[in-house]
Amino acid sequence: MDSNSRKTPCKSEKAYCNILNEIEEGYFETDLQGNFTFFNHSMCRILGYPSEKLLGANYREFASKRTAKEMFQTYNRIFRTGEPVRIVDYEIKSRNDRRVVVELSSSMIRDIHDTPIGFRGIVRDITEKIQAEEEKEQLKLQLQQALRLEAVGTLAGGIAHDFNNILTSIQGYTSILKLRTGPSHPNYEKLTRIDDLIQNGADLTRQLLGFALGGKYEIKILNINTVMLHSLKMIPGIKENINIVEDYQNDLWMVEADRGQVEQSLLNLFTNAVHAMPDGGTLSVKTCNIHLDPDHSKNMDLPPGKYLEISIADTGIGMNHTTMQKIFEPFFTTKKMGRGTGLGLASTYGIIRNHHGKIMVSSRVGVGSTFTIYLPASSINTTTQMTTENDYAYGSENLLLIDNEQTILDIGKEILQELGYAVFTADSGEKALEIYKKHKDQIALVILDMIMPGMSGIETYHELKKINSELPIILDSGYNIETQAIINFMGEKDGFVQKPFNIKILSRKIRTLLDRLNRKTADP
Repeated sequence: MDSNSRKTPCKSEKAYCNILNEIEEGYFETDLQGNFTFFNHSMCRILGYPSEKLLGANYREFASKRTAKEMFQTYNRIFRTGEPVRIVDYEIKSRNDRRVVVELSSSMIRDIHDTPIGFRGIVRDITEKIQAEEEKEQLKLQLQQALRLEAVGTLAGGIAHDFNNILTSIQGYTSILKLRTGPSHPNYEKLTRIDDLIQNGADLTRQLLGFALGGKYEIKILNINTVMLHSLKMIPGIKENINIVEDYQNDLWMVEADRGQVEQSLLNLFTNAVHAMPDGGTLSVKTCNIHLDPDHSKNMDLPPGKYLEISIADTGIGMNHTTMQKIFEPFFTTKKMGRGTGLGLASTYGIIRNHHGKIMVSSRVGVGSTFTIYLPASSINTTTQMTTENDYAYGSENLLLIDNEQTILDIGKEILQELGYAVFTADSGEKALEIYKKHKDQIALVILDMIMPGMSGIETYHELKKINSELPIILDSGYNIETQAIINFMGEKDGFVQKPFNIKILSRKIRTLLDRLNRKTADP
């Protein structure tokens, strides 16, 4: 409170001033024009100005045009009615234009003749309370979105699994025909085209799997910088008027992830950025190492520790708040009909979540958007990449094929026989164990479907390993929330293929595992 605001304060008035200066709330008095004539220390603290700045200043100087208008209407109502007014949510501007939300109670000041001479008010700073409520509401919305996406993800995974089984059968018969005809056959090109269409269908289900829970498959140690460089080269329809700015941290930590799904996620984001800049612009990509402390990690719903931060920013059309709230929902798209399925960002969200990461977005209409990804860093610093050869690999060993779908068993057996193998088949885990126990000296490798009624694929895997821990097992699946638990501790003796599996890749994987086993057996 400024002492000059009262010319000669008496003893009782000094006591009154002292009491006001002790309270947490701000207290003020103005004349009828709204100029400050009296205020306490808390009022100075709330507004962020010293008393000499406030004395004589008008309340309009500390409010936006809208709030100043509201305040004028409030004082006018008090003047006309004589009744006090309480405003619960009144926004003012403090020093450096900092947003402050206050609760205001105001009333009329009258002289000894009951003539209005000004206004007085009590101000309580509720900025932190409002921010806490806004954060609580934001967390509530995020939880609702997460639950909604989880439910849709589970449904998407089930659909993808069934669809992949259909694609596997179609691809299987196509592969048999290609094996039997050869490139010189007049229908070979048509069969290759069918293979391409099957791959398009597999790409669609891969996006569904990326969104579904547990959609990780072949986990390897990856250098994200390398993956980023490769994905940037694959951006479809990129124009010369889009400038790409790259900023990669040299000593970037490694991550444990499925390369195909991470590449898909990045490509979705790159493509989205390009589409947001129809008239050109700048696409900025950046990677860096960060360490999330407990406070920051809690706000991001991630455990504390080392993470890779991937930033993808564009200078495109941007998004409003409503669009950002829906951007990761399946089938939501702002693109014209035929330009997008609405699955790209939804699958990206699912892939990052399934890799125990986080994806966040910020955007302003007319300015652009920035997507930021956080992936947990791996403690492993090296990686060995397997290469896939283009030729079929043949053999003559005995294999055990396990799948509850009879169509898959029939086509799988026929394909493996075309590759030279003798094949036992089982349509359940129980039957597979019975066959293996009877022919374990003959069966060199097992191909096991992860989703089966009765004894599950995981249970069958464990039981087979109990009988022979050195038995090579190739797991195959279109979708399963438990598959990752097995893949995490698979050794070199085991492998994984995703339905619909490419026959050349499957043949090479079988041959690689069998040759490795044969070399180990031959070593003294």
